[in-house]
Amino acid sequence: MRPIFTPDEIRYGEVPREMIVSGNWVVPKLDGFRYFEKPVMGYWLNGLSMLIFGQNGFALRFSSALDAGISALMIFFFAREQTGSPGQALLSSVIYLTCMLAISLAYIAFWIQC
Repeated sequence: MRPIFTPDEIRYGEVPREMIVSGNWVVPKLDGFRYFEKPVMGYWLNGLSMLIFGQNGFALRFSSALDAGISALMIFFFAREQTGSPGQALLSSVIYLTCMLAISLAYIAFWIQC
């Protein structure tokens, strides 16, 4: 387990922590101020993960890793549909999971949601 990156991962962990403490899951806040930098669903998923796994780095990064796994699964099904070959579909998913951007986004608490 590596330490949490400053300042980004700390922010993405503090906002859901404040949601848990305050019980307000509608308006994300950072140090008591409204914080709408990212869509609220990312904070909800991180908060849910923190409720399940506790307040630690694993819980903070779990939803990003889960997103990468779901993306790889979607690539697998799409490639299998297009090619008809499970082997090529699996290879497509493996290639996706070895791309540096996919690895880094799955490994850090970060949300690219627009």
